[in-house]
Amino acid sequence: MEKHKKKRRRKRYILLKILLLSAFCAGAYYFASSSFFDIDKLTVKNNNQYTAQQIIDISGAKTGGNLFRLSSEIMKDKLLKDPYIKNVRISKKLPDEIIIAVEERRETAAVPYGEEYIIIDAEGIVLRQSPIEPELTVFSGMTLTNIEAGTALEVEES
Repeated sequence: MEKHKKKRRRKRYILLKILLLSAFCAGAYYFASSSFFDIDKLTVKNNNQYTAQQIIDISGAKTGGNLFRLSSEIMKDKLLKDPYIKNVRISKKLPDEIIIAVEERRETAAVPYGEEYIIIDAEGIVLRQSPIEPELTVFSGMTLTNIEAGTALEVEES
């Protein structure tokens, strides 16, 4: 008889644990989904080439959405597609802020290409084309094979 009572108590105890855990999880979900975690502030750090608003626009970040539903990876991927952005770190500051820290490439040199100039950084990454000669070091006498923005400049000569 006593064994039966212990078994019943144990079953009730386990059932109570499951119910409490379920209630806690549901409460945490609704709290995390509440307007308390709506994004109110977007901060951009270390930007020189672009304005903070341009970085925010490129990333697709918006105020008003829930902080936990925002995909940092999607924002990061969008930013890294831009040739001027070398690296990005996106962090969420509770309860309502997103911080976007960028590392930008700097224009270092230009290479003539027909009537235009190919602007590159110190690593040889193509940043853009310009019809106007920039006030940068100009490398000439090369035959270019790849001038796609965001990729390494390729030349025929060694």
